[in-house]
Amino acid sequence: MKKFITASPFQPAGCLKKGKYKAVDNSKLAYDEEIAFPILTAVNGYVEEGEEIEVLCIQADYANAIENAKEFKKELDALCGQKHIKYKLNILKIAYNNTLDTHLDTFHKLIRNCEDGDDIYACITYGFKPMPMIEVMALNYAYKIKKDVQVNCVVYGEMDHETKEMKVYDVTSLYLLDGVIQHLAQANVTDPMKHIEMLLEAEK
Repeated sequence: MKKFITASPFQPAGCLKKGKYKAVDNSKLAYDEEIAFPILTAVNGYVEEGEEIEVLCIQADYANAIENAKEFKKELDALCGQKHIKYKLNILKIAYNNTLDTHLDTFHKLIRNCEDGDDIYACITYGFKPMPMIEVMALNYAYKIKKDVQVNCVVYGEMDHETKEMKVYDVTSLYLLDGVIQHLAQANVTDPMKHIEMLLEAEK
């Protein structure tokens, strides 16, 4: 099943900016609607009409995050209604703190909801500062431990506070680079930096 991972932001609900995210480096992420949640660009770009998906939303026990999760559901409803997509929204509730226990709980809840055969898409825009690390660890677990799991797209959304322009980036290559580094280390390659530079050049 196609699964989409995101986190509910901590900004006050009235301060959560909505706009049309410009797809910088992946045309599939182009979505001509005003939204606040970049993961929706991946849902729009990678899900066909009539498909069924699951969405995992990490929600801290914090008033703003709880309200923003409701707003996320509204935007998800609108998109899925337009494309006739059936979806299951799974809210992963966590504590509102940066303790190791909370981060391990987040990791555990993510991997518990990843299954053999999943195609995974993730957004690393919102949440605690360590959240992208936790998401990447969960993606690595799913890809390496589960069977036939693919990590197809990792997105990051930003807003230029001067121009107010909103952009969404496909940063999947950064996730894949971690796997390449591990492979080079295990293979005891003579000049690993050369291989990495060749890979980075090919991605340009």
